[in-house]
Amino acid sequence: MYIRMTAKRIRLFTILLLLTVGVPLSGIERELRLGREDGWADLEYRLGVRLLEGYRGEFDLFLEDGEYRPDRDTDLLLAFNRTPFHDAAGRYRVTGAAQRVATPARLGDGAARFEPTDGGVLLEATPEAMFAPGQSWDDFTIEFWLYPAVLDDGETVLRWRGARRTDNGRLDQRFEVRLERRRLVWDLDNIFLTPEHAPYRVVLESDRTLLPRRWSHHMLRFEAETGLLEYLVDGVPRDVTHATEGGREAGDVYLPYLGRASNGRVELGARLSGLLDQLRFSRRYVTRPMLERTSDSPAVAITRPLDLGHPLAEVSTLDARYRTPGETDVFFFYRLLEDNERPALDTGWRRFDPGEPLPEGERGRYLQLRLELYPDGRRRESPSVSWVTARYEPAAPPAAPARVRAEPGDGSVHLRWDEVVDPSVEGYYLYYGTRPGEYFGSGAEQGRSPIDLGDRTEVELAGLQNGRVYYFAIAAYDAAGIVPETQFSREQHARPARRTE
Repeated sequence: MYIRMTAKRIRLFTILLLLTVGVPLSGIERELRLGREDGWADLEYRLGVRLLEGYRGEFDLFLEDGEYRPDRDTDLLLAFNRTPFHDAAGRYRVTGAAQRVATPARLGDGAARFEPTDGGVLLEATPEAMFAPGQSWDDFTIEFWLYPAVLDDGETVLRWRGARRTDNGRLDQRFEVRLERRRLVWDLDNIFLTPEHAPYRVVLESDRTLLPRRWSHHMLRFEAETGLLEYLVDGVPRDVTHATEGGREAGDVYLPYLGRASNGRVELGARLSGLLDQLRFSRRYVTRPMLERTSDSPAVAITRPLDLGHPLAEVSTLDARYRTPGETDVFFFYRLLEDNERPALDTGWRRFDPGEPLPEGERGRYLQLRLELYPDGRRRESPSVSWVTARYEPAAPPAAPARVRAEPGDGSVHLRWDEVVDPSVEGYYLYYGTRPGEYFGSGAEQGRSPIDLGDRTEVELAGLQNGRVYYFAIAAYDAAGIVPETQFSREQHARPARRTE
């Protein structure tokens, strides 16, 4: 336990002074560990970092998966990380009992698991959603990750049905994504509005078959300016057409329009056997899908300021257990602070190599650590950090003053002691009281106990009561004003008395 006392502000604590010789604090190296058992509880800032089970089954730091975040053009975003499923864009309500999460997912913490007989789930569109009745579309993109289990014909990933009124009556509409001949087929029947409101069907499919129990990314995107409609698998175009007369890059462009004869529901996984992940509808032509597991930006984790117990604590070594597979990397930084006020996140950091000695004289009361995790060039691998340790020594406090003498006087006691030969000594505190080991004295002209004497080595303590025994102890303090209990001098006592005439 440490006691901080300054000339301007003195805080009193109950001190039970041990009369035996205490163990000095100097030379005792201490260790502070982050991670492992505490689950990285001391992290106060994380960007792009997540905790996953790692070394010895404990939580390690990893890069977050590169999941999409909703933006102004996002119409629907389902990550399927947990149930009940939730549209992060807020434009669809997800209903249906068949909401199950499977792991491992392609990205994030989970994927939606479907069975052919479970009925799938429903996406109920709000009035501003793309699949709401009466909606017109310009640019759009629909994309998802698919993990088919058996690849049976007729398995349906996504389906919407509706109708629009024409001069000739009712024209049924359908937007369907299904499996045929181990390929994914996009069937857009009467979705695009022709000038004559005539039937118009577009079907796109890949020129390559899918493999069961393997993740693949599928994207359909439309560019309203040119009518380009393109189907991509894992970022590679597999089928291309144009929503124009003749299906070529010429002529008037047909734009999507959903009739009002619709309930605004999109069926998801109604006859699917497998997993679905990261389903996104966008009201824009997405030029580059996110196919990598991680972001290309470094992830950052910063601890809170960690109290080393003394302003002059010296940090000797910072070590860590971490893994950098492939071309991944981890950079480690530290800074020492005088108080626990947080400076700017990007200032004052010094990089260190785990296990290597730090420069001598690295002292401070608070230690803060910063970790930066970098992915590999292909953004498929993640580094990990299991734990970080700091070895440090609390600063040795000044030695206890020696040869304290107490000479009683009339209503006073004269005290003197030997100077403590230590360049860190800034001054001395005088403790006094009327019971052994309890220094809560008051009434002296110099004030209540303890009294800051500055750098003096003797004092005449006046204003005491004659005939009463007083107990005294002296302690030296350094620039921090900290006095450990074990650094008190040997207790002395004296009884002031009236002088005889």
